[in-house]
This record gives sequence, C-alpha cells and structure tokens, in this order.
Amino acid sequence: MKKKSRKITWREFRYLRKGQFNNHLLTLKKFSEDKKTCSKNFLHFINMCLCKEIRCKDFNSTHAYLELGKAIDLAWLIFNKSGLRKNKKYVLPNHSDEIDCSCNYRLGVYPPDFLTKMFSYQSHRDWYTAIDELLFSYLDPSFSCTFLSYSEDLIPLQEILSDLPIVLKTIHLNEGKIDK
Repeated sequence: MKKKSRKITWREFRYLRKGQFNNHLLTLKKFSEDKKTCSKNFLHFINMCLCKEIRCKDFNSTHAYLELGKAIDLAWLIFNKSGLRKNKKYVLPNHSDEIDCSCNYRLGVYPPDFLTKMFSYQSHRDWYTAIDELLFSYLDPSFSCTFLSYSEDLIPLQEILSDLPIVLKTIHLNEGKIDK
C-alpha cells in the first residue's frame, strides 16, 4: 500500500498559497480549528448548486467554494506526502456495505481508506473540475455540467466532500500523522 512519495510543488495547487504549502501542518491546524460546521456547509453548498429551490440568500457560496478547494488541496498534499497510492479500480460506494475499520476510528472515518477512496475516484484535477461545475451550476442554473450530469456521480461526490473536513480534522488530531 505504501509507495515512495513523489516530489510535488506548490504550483500544482490552486487554493494553497506557497506559505500554506510549505507549512501544511499549520494550515491543517487552522482549517480544522476554524471549521466547526464545515461538513454541513460543504453539503449545503453542493445541494444548493444542484437544486435552486433550496438556495438561501444569506449563504456565502463563494467562501464555501474556496474552503472546499483548500480542503481538496490539503487532502491531495497529505495523500502524496503519506505515500498512499490510488487503487486501480474504484468501486462506487454501497450504503449497505460500510467499511468496518472506519466505524471504530476517532471521528468516524479512517484517513488512509478515505484518501485512497477519494483520489481513486477522481484525480486532483478532476476534483477541481467537479467543484468548478458546482459553482457554475450555482451561478447559472442552465449550465450544462459534464461531471454532474450522471446521477451515480452525485452520491459519491456528496459523501466524499462532506466527509473531507472530518478526515482533515482527524489527521490534525493525530498530529498530522496518517495511520497505515
């Protein structure tokens, strides 16, 4: 499961500045401590992008979008630095078939499994495309999404992006280490 981590540069990241990239543990700490309801905000942002009837005028969609991008970048950085690798074949989640080890973990998710699942499902760039399409569909409901046009993509998208802050907080509580 472990491989030699490849050298990545901060130029690969859209939402992390160079200082945040160089000191990613401090960025992870700030992200984890400042975000109490981040999972709810991400899920609400996704739902509002997909259904215009549930939009609320006081919700800051731009802030949610930027925080979502930062969370994806942090996850990608941690994934690469930890030496985890993608699975060649990704199986869509089946809600009747839960991962046993994740139920017993600190906040309900097991970071190595989650990060492997996340980046086996979509590449780092594909996650950018997915959240860009979410924002475009929020701004213009007539926007024709390519990624979001298939209903089987919506459940993994919602599941992964709403659990992402929990995984990042779990990694922070484990002092930046990922159990393998």
